[in-house]
Order: sequence, then structure tokens, then C-alpha cells
Amino acid sequence: MKMELRWQLILAVGLVILAVILHSVHFLIFGHLEHMLSFLGKKIAFVPLEVLFITLIVHQLLTRHERSVLVRKMNMLVGSFFSEVGNDLLARLNSAHRVDTEERERFRIDRSWSDKDFDRAIKAVESVEPESRIDEDSLEAMRQILEPKREFLLLLLGNPNLLEHEPFTDMLWSVFHLMEELTRRDDLHTLPRSDLNHLARDAGRAYSRLLVEWIRYLKHLKDDYPYLYSLELRINPFDESRSAVVVE
Repeated sequence: MKMELRWQLILAVGLVILAVILHSVHFLIFGHLEHMLSFLGKKIAFVPLEVLFITLIVHQLLTRHERSVLVRKMNMLVGSFFSEVGNDLLARLNSAHRVDTEERERFRIDRSWSDKDFDRAIKAVESVEPESRIDEDSLEAMRQILEPKREFLLLLLGNPNLLEHEPFTDMLWSVFHLMEELTRRDDLHTLPRSDLNHLARDAGRAYSRLLVEWIRYLKHLKDDYPYLYSLELRINPFDESRSAVVVE
């Protein structure tokens, strides 16, 4: 910090000295002190407008660029999450929750979807609580998916870029909490009904938030990465005939 301030001070003093030298040379060559002072006065009068331009317009442009870079970084993190754990977990949670045919069709995203279609799907998720049919086998399958990804989830949670994406961070915490609950139990097949109900609520919370972020992620891919979007459509967990294989 001290080195940075020292560098800024040296630069400021140097620029002031350079300005004095240039004005002195101008006066020695051309004379006309009154004209030079008048011109200098006009330049000084425009300083507030120049400051306004720099602080408002240029700063706004820089902020917008930084925001765009940050959004790209966040979307890369979101993509890595779904690639590493999110897609597998969503497929397992989807099979562990009863979703009727009408709701399933609502989430069968295809190439024709517009931004409005994505927004309607998000609202549908937020307004519907799928019926849970969690059992010991599905809980064990979730544990097998999540337990090896503990370090990965911790790295994501510790990434400062995600502070700008609160809904995704909330979803990530709900998934991490589900993992903690599952890994803290020695045998998931000997749990009382009360504990199964507790885990079902944790899984339902993670499912709803994960589904919302998955839809937002696909919306992002459709706009920016159509080739990744194509793959996600082919492995859509709401499509019973899903397959990554491209069929003409």
C-alpha cells in the first residue's frame, strides 16, 4: 500500500512539474502572457465537467465491464457445479420426488424455448412442492453422489465471486447441508420414520432450489453456449428417453 501511494505521489508531482515546464516553454517561444492565462483559465473552468465525465461516464463503463466479467466467472462456477455434481444429484432427486405428467412436460426444455418460457418454468417450480417419495435406497444414492464432492463443494462455498449470486449460494448451502445430514448417519437403512421425514424435507429444499438454478443455467447456456445447451437438452432429467447420443 505504501509503495502504491509513493508511486502515485511521484506521478502527480512529475505531471505538475511537466505542466509548468511546458507552459514556460510556450511563454518563452510565443510570449502573450495574457492570452496564455486566458486559455489556462478556460481550461480550468472545464475541469469540473471533465471530472464529471470521468467519474460518472467512464466509471460507469468500467463498472459495467467489471460486472460482465464477474457474471462470466460466476456462470463458469455454476457450470462446473452442474458438471461435477448438480446434474447427477438433480436426476436422483427428480426420481425421488413424484412429479405428475403435466409438471414433467413443463420442464422438458427444448430449442424453441424463449426467455419467457424459462421465467414461467422458474415460477412453476417456486409455486409447486413435489410429493416426496424418499426412501433409504434413494438417500444412500444421494450420499454416494455427494460425499466424494465434499472438497469441491467447500471450494465453491469459499469462492468470493459467488457472493454476487445469492440464490445460487443459498442452493449450494442447501445441497451442502443435505450432504452433511447424510454423511453424519452410519446406516441410512435403520432410521426411524421421524428421521426419514426430516431428511425428506432437507432433500425437498435442495431439490426446489437446485431445479430453479438448473433452469437459470440452461437459460444462460441457450444465449451464450448453444453447444453445451444442446447436450443439456439431451440429458434432461425430465425426459424419460434422455440420452447424450445424437440421433438424427
